[in-house]
Amino acid sequence: MKQSIKDNREIKIKLKYSWNRYVLVRLFDNREELRVHFRDSSICGIYNPNMFVVWPKVKISKEIGIININRQDLGIGVISHEVCHFIFDWVDKFNHLKNNDIVEEKACWLFGDVLRQIVNWLYEIKVYKQNDKI
Repeated sequence: MKQSIKDNREIKIKLKYSWNRYVLVRLFDNREELRVHFRDSSICGIYNPNMFVVWPKVKISKEIGIININRQDLGIGVISHEVCHFIFDWVDKFNHLKNNDIVEEKACWLFGDVLRQIVNWLYEIKVYKQNDKI
């Protein structure tokens, strides 16, 4: 799964098990910018799912949704919380008719992979530095 980076504020993470779709991760400069953008004074991160159609035929956009995080709240707790929201959305969109054990295994694998790619990206753009505690 490759990633494409746009001006150090966005990354598209291509998803396994998702037929060439991706989740967008957007990095805000600070908590205030994120809160003003979403008009919510209580958030540190937020996941925005893209809508999908289920009838008469399932239609899911290439962009599954957007994980929004900010530079002030980049602990693994906040990031994994938003990735978890994405995973629930992914399960709803792609796996509603399949065996639960298989879905659970794919979801766990995807969770770890998306989280890994976000953390690697944060190191790449030097938001995280060697020996940072996350």
